[in-house]
Amino acid sequence: MKMNRKTKILGMMVLTLVVVFLILCLNVNADVHLATGVSVSDIYKDPMTNLTINIFNSTDFYNRTTNNYGYCKLGTGNFSINFTYCNNSYNFSASINDYGEVENLTMNLSSACQIPNSCNASENCSDNQNCYNGYCKNLNCNAGYTARNHQCKFAIGCKIWGKVGAKAVVKVGAKAVAKSSLQAVSEISDCTTLSEENKTYILTQDINTSENTCINISSDNVVLDCRWHKIYGNSNGIGIKIIGNNVMVENCIIENFSAGIMLNANATTVYCNIIQNNLKGLASSEGNVYNEIYKNLIIYNEAGIHRLDISTNISIVANEIIKNTFGVYAPFTNASKSPDLSNNVICSNDVNVNFTDYTNISNCTLPDLAITRIEVPLISDENLTINVTAENLFRNLYNNSAVVSIIVEGNNQTTFKNQTIDTNISLHNNLSFNFSLPSGIYFVTASISTVSEINESNNLNNALSNAFAVIKENQGLVYGKTEHSGRLIPNINLTLNNSNTGEILNLTSDENGFFEIVPDEGNYTLKSVYSNDVTINVSKNSIISNVNISINLITLNVTDINNLSLENAKVVIIETNTNKSVVLFTNENGIAEFVPLNGHTYEIFMFKDGYAPFHETINQTYPSYTAEIHIPTEECIEIPKDTSYFENYTLKIYSDLQNKIRQTKIERVISYIVNKKNMSVILPNVGAKIGAKMGGVKTAKCYVNITNIPENLTVSVIENGTEKPANSSFNGIEIVRIVKRIGNKTIPLGDVNINFTYKNPDFGNVTAKTGETENLSFAILHLEVNETNKIGEKILYLPVKNNTGIVCVNDNATNLNDINVMVENDCNGNWRIMNENNIVTFGNNTYYKVLSNGTGAVELNFVLGDANKNNMLDLGDVFKIIEYSVTSSHVPARADINDDKEIDIFDVVEILEWISG
Repeated sequence: MKMNRKTKILGMMVLTLVVVFLILCLNVNADVHLATGVSVSDIYKDPMTNLTINIFNSTDFYNRTTNNYGYCKLGTGNFSINFTYCNNSYNFSASINDYGEVENLTMNLSSACQIPNSCNASENCSDNQNCYNGYCKNLNCNAGYTARNHQCKFAIGCKIWGKVGAKAVVKVGAKAVAKSSLQAVSEISDCTTLSEENKTYILTQDINTSENTCINISSDNVVLDCRWHKIYGNSNGIGIKIIGNNVMVENCIIENFSAGIMLNANATTVYCNIIQNNLKGLASSEGNVYNEIYKNLIIYNEAGIHRLDISTNISIVANEIIKNTFGVYAPFTNASKSPDLSNNVICSNDVNVNFTDYTNISNCTLPDLAITRIEVPLISDENLTINVTAENLFRNLYNNSAVVSIIVEGNNQTTFKNQTIDTNISLHNNLSFNFSLPSGIYFVTASISTVSEINESNNLNNALSNAFAVIKENQGLVYGKTEHSGRLIPNINLTLNNSNTGEILNLTSDENGFFEIVPDEGNYTLKSVYSNDVTINVSKNSIISNVNISINLITLNVTDINNLSLENAKVVIIETNTNKSVVLFTNENGIAEFVPLNGHTYEIFMFKDGYAPFHETINQTYPSYTAEIHIPTEECIEIPKDTSYFENYTLKIYSDLQNKIRQTKIERVISYIVNKKNMSVILPNVGAKIGAKMGGVKTAKCYVNITNIPENLTVSVIENGTEKPANSSFNGIEIVRIVKRIGNKTIPLGDVNINFTYKNPDFGNVTAKTGETENLSFAILHLEVNETNKIGEKILYLPVKNNTGIVCVNDNATNLNDINVMVENDCNGNWRIMNENNIVTFGNNTYYKVLSNGTGAVELNFVLGDANKNNMLDLGDVFKIIEYSVTSSHVPARADINDDKEIDIFDVVEILEWISG
């Protein structure tokens, strides 16, 4: 936009007034140069903010406080600095000789007053930590998230981990929730018999009954989901009687019966229920096997769990069995079949367990907070209310505040809300959360956490979860999975492209490989970079289910000539267009797998000490590539390869036994919608499948070396910090260092990644120069990729001449004229600021370590913000920028003092701040 004359004059007046105001208020000394100081960090290199430090020099003593960056401004000179932190005294000496210099002071402990363990990778740390700047650091997760596997992940309700998971989850997954096909759904509102197999029943309201048996489950393969409705009796009879096998009962509140749940079945799961104020909370009949009772709150019963001594192979995990007369009661003397109770909280009962042959390690001296109810409708409009009950199960052990969080995941987004419960948490806290959501299938988790971290007797009950849908009348539902030959592949990014409107919807398959989306009616194409396209026609009130996106997969089965699997063989896969690579290692079965981009060409190399290398080029037009590689032994020694420069875009392939419970809840919602809205079922148009490409037996020579090295260069291969001459034999990808020889002096030019496999790298056309121009150091290193087999970025070593820390890189510099153009144009504003981590020493000389694809670099020598090029910051720079802003006159790129690639009023303000000190 062009300014008219009046606007320009007005702008100049405003800027001039700002300058005058700042000069008068800040008492400007125009000859002050760049500020200096010290920065204080903890052992993780994180800044120590608001820290008071004592500063001494030869004449003065004064106190300063570090800012939000851990920085404290000083002048030049020699300083003694001390402070106290975590009852430890710290003393540092700082010698600051040049303006603009910052001395970094690092403590030997964290800001939390701890000395952490050192590490090389997160795997060296505890499960709730990651490796950060060489030390194990606790993950600081937001409310509603939990730290596991070195990451902050959503707290999934009714899901158990570790030892508990090993005991119960696998069985439950196999028997109750492993099916991925949609099941028939019926609603019930009163006492009844559930007599249809392979069906899910949804309770739609509370029941108050005097029936002898309220709900009788007589068929196999039935799910009863009460959706947190209550079944209330008259102190007699049975609340839920289970006769059929392979049944799941969940989300029920069962109260005031002679027996809350009567379990007379096999392979059945009682899961996430509240069983309270009954004579017998849960009673198990004789001869039952392979039943599972977990994540239930069993409270205020005469006997919480009854007659377990004659039931075998029963799993009782993560239950709260509290405040009953008898927690776990066996009325017979035979206790030899008593279960392992070690993963439950069995506390505050008159008699916790009435037999002796059992295992239980409950810690009844710790507090216990729990989410005991999450109430959400199966189908909602865009305005949704979620009701939650949070409980403090042992009020005498904890009376401080807590935070209840709701996390809603779905529709390729995550939304969360928190509510704080004040101190003296009551027994029950009923909370409501309101959301406004677009159409989609959602998974909601409610969790509770203390404000300050405490240990609890059971943290497995801190979250509950469920699923729901938001869907309108003119919309349909698309449901499917990303898989390869029946194997689920998770976390695949997809797009649903509307052929009529051009709208693009983004979605991602979940950790199980399933996806669902609610689009408007129309014609769509479902796309992924890892698969072929699928066309879909969505009509209103229709469901397109069983949409299987076949994901590409490279599988290498590596054996010797005797068909014995070769474990830990190195596999290097290179995408030929970009030269991006990934390194894999075969597992104990000799298998390595990789998910490639659709239609891309890859080179595959396999190395194993004492075996001949394998090489193959494939074009990924096939959905899969499977090679059974039989490798003969040869006199080869595999040298370690440094592959840290290559991007690893391998997708982790999860086990089929991952979180099936979440998927079951989502499928239940989808099944409910299909039945409730009487949706028509439409099959997707997936097209014909393409067969897999098979690999074969390959052999190859062992090593090659560099040819045609120029006489004035020394070329070496860097391995584990040592150098080997380039005329040695190598195979695979190596780091090569190129050094220029000038008389008796050697000057390093750069490190590059060279692929030695099957082709001699030719260095005959390498351009390698270093020197000075206009009192500035420069370096040029250019290699022909096709001749030298160069891969990825390289490191340029640029001599430190003026120690300005400002470096310009040119992608295609081949001569001194290219360098001079860069200097003349201030690098067009695209300079880099080097720090101490970018400086290395060879011999007695220091160099900038510049990682880049560029071929030339030069150290620039100017003061940032120096708009009038007089090598200092003064008011002339301010007025030069103002003139530029008003008249669009020329101003050098170096005027951009704040390095935001714009020259504007913010640069004026920062220059004035620097001038004022």
